[in-house]
Amino acid sequence: MGESHLYAAAAPGAIGIDQFIGPAAFLGRGHGSAFIRAYLRQCKADGVRQVIVDPKPTNHRAIAAYRKAGFAPLCYDRDPEEGAVLLMNAYL
Repeated sequence: MGESHLYAAAAPGAIGIDQFIGPAAFLGRGHGSAFIRAYLRQCKADGVRQVIVDPKPTNHRAIAAYRKAGFAPLCYDRDPEEGAVLLMNAYL
């Protein structure tokens, strides 16, 4: 991947995740951050040292859930297909 690629800021060996909660009744109950924290624990046990996500900057719920799970903003960028994204990462 070239330096201009959206994920060039990620370390070699980093993995990316993408998920959804499900029915609207599940929103705002902490399921997302709990799921992500559990997944990060498994990633760490498997030897993964960095996990990245790329929520849209306007998806405040997702960003809050990622922060609660241990992610921090890494950079803003543009994806040719998705438009503006906020790249966030968690070091394990």
